[in-house]
Amino acid sequence: MPEQRAPRRKTRRPTVLVTDASLHLRDIYATLLRYHGYRALEASDGAETVEIARAVQPDAIILDMDGPGVNGLEAARILSDDPSTASTPVILLSLHSGVVYRRQARGARSRGYLEKPFEPRQLLREVERVLGRVSTPEAA
Repeated sequence: MPEQRAPRRKTRRPTVLVTDASLHLRDIYATLLRYHGYRALEASDGAETVEIARAVQPDAIILDMDGPGVNGLEAARILSDDPSTASTPVILLSLHSGVVYRRQARGARSRGYLEKPFEPRQLLREVERVLGRVSTPEAA
């Protein structure tokens, strides 16, 4: 009698919304996340981030604090005040260092903060931390 195998369950890849005004940086972050098994969506500014987050409900959002139009701080506040996105962890990125910017990020209720430039592994660790993961998911 042939051996019966349990059907393989397809696991859902966590979705991360990546926002940066720089197409180059956005592409780097999204490519890194995809390589490590995440589904990466992209937005170019805070307004687009809010729109996509409300429609898609990503597992996490990476959001540049500085940018045109609705900046990352404003978008993070909008998302945290909206019941449909309030529980989505936001990681804010900034070119600025120091306590003032970290305080602003906390005031916008972000769950993570990275100062640019940073190493790719720092971004992955921060995403894993806010998602409560021990390691990155396997590529699907």
